Amino acid sequence: MESDVKTEIEKISFEDFSKIDLRLGKINKIEYIPNLNKVYKAEIDLGSEKRIVVVGAALYYKPEELEEKLVIVCTNLSPRTIGKIESKGMILALDGMDGKPLLLTIDKGEKVDLGSRVR
Repeated sequence: MESDVKTEIEKISFEDFSKIDLRLGKINKIEYIPNLNKVYKAEIDLGSEKRIVVVGAALYYKPEELEEKLVIVCTNLSPRTIGKIESKGMILALDGMDGKPLLLTIDKGEKVDLGSRVR
């Protein structure tokens, strides 16, 4: 597989990186959004709160494959409206084979509280 990494990547400071709030969440509920075939509306449990996040994975996953999945969520991204749904975060993924998003997660054997911060 060919990498997306540029030869010269713009550097950011540790202070800039530390502004990104990444948390462990669990997809409680996922549903289709009318008239949009590439994205789902997901309810994410972050421990102390639940959020709605639009997930661009509908072409690759069935809803039942994503429900209950532990995921890494950027929680301090500015909200963005997609198909009349306000998305309050972003689930992290990498590009797999054929463009399939591979959602970042943790080992299921680990006991970690929802909302735990990624460092």
